[in-house]
Amino acid sequence: PGSKSFFHDPRAAHVGDVITVNVSVADAAKLSNSSSRSRANSDNANAANFFGIEKALPNSMDPTSLVKMGSDMSNVGSGAIAQAVNDNASARLEPGSIGWILAGALRYARPANYARYMALAASARRRPWAKALVLDQLLADIFVGLVLARRPDFASLFLNAGAHIQHYYMFNSAAYGGAQSNPDWYVAPDRDPVLDVYTLYDRIVGQVMRAAPDARLMLATGLHQDPHPAVTYYWRLRNHADFLAGLGIGFVRVEPRMSRDFLVVCASAEEAATAERILNGVTSMEGERLFEVDNRGSDLFVMLTWPHDIPAEFEYRAGNLPRRGLREEVAFVAIKNGEHNGIGYFVDTGGRAGERMPLARLPRLIAEACGARWGEPARDAA
Repeated sequence: PGSKSFFHDPRAAHVGDVITVNVSVADAAKLSNSSSRSRANSDNANAANFFGIEKALPNSMDPTSLVKMGSDMSNVGSGAIAQAVNDNASARLEPGSIGWILAGALRYARPANYARYMALAASARRRPWAKALVLDQLLADIFVGLVLARRPDFASLFLNAGAHIQHYYMFNSAAYGGAQSNPDWYVAPDRDPVLDVYTLYDRIVGQVMRAAPDARLMLATGLHQDPHPAVTYYWRLRNHADFLAGLGIGFVRVEPRMSRDFLVVCASAEEAATAERILNGVTSMEGERLFEVDNRGSDLFVMLTWPHDIPAEFEYRAGNLPRRGLREEVAFVAIKNGEHNGIGYFVDTGGRAGERMPLARLPRLIAEACGARWGEPARDAA
């Protein structure tokens, strides 16, 4: 790394060249998934899930920032995945989006992994988390292809299926020894999604090592997850605009975000304040609020936080008026199994043994591996 990298064709061909594989098991509020290509030959391939439908997507994805490989096809494909993420709970996917996603897979998937893609796709009906595994495999294929083609001095890969699967399926893991369990209709008791994702990650790390056998690898988990102490359901509104209109809320538009979240754009701060008051008045018959509202001036960031089951006969209040029929207006997303812990794990083939550390230390360690100090320019590679 350094200023001379702008004037020659750098190759990751020597011991000490750095490739970072960031295998994230972080339940983050925002996931920035992007891929960039610069004159310094730095390539990133970041994403979290594939078709993004039904229950298989993490609550932690930002659908506005996903895969971007710098071509017209992949840019349109990122929009297709974003649309899929927005509609993940209701399982609605536009035909055009399906076409672009499949086109991206056909372009970037490595032939050596075709059989694995087919096996994961065939099992997705029985194992909905397999959709997350498909896209992490696809992102790994993109990453390996870019590394082989561009030979950068530095490259990073961010995977997120591990975060999603631990968050929603930890109770089925053989490593979990607590008292909680998932219902059989949610995931069969003999399934271990956590083992599935780490089996895949073991293969991906092997593929990266074979693609760049002399490179230095730094593997880090963003965070780790602790078992959630109670049964907590995640729900999503099927049609946000219709639900808000039914409550008499005025707004300019609604933008679905994460699985449970949505942004309400209002015409004024006064309209937003009225919408906030109405949403805060939507409660169970016992007075527990169904929504968490963050007033941002003329916009509201809203999360459907009701953590319990919603049977067909469920009753709730909007203001002082009792209402029914909420079950038809929401879609089940998942059952929370894990909650994030700020300490992650780090392994460096350049000499550091496995250790636990806060995620905030990772940029400094990467900078040091590149001959720089975090926040300062890299030293010239003379």
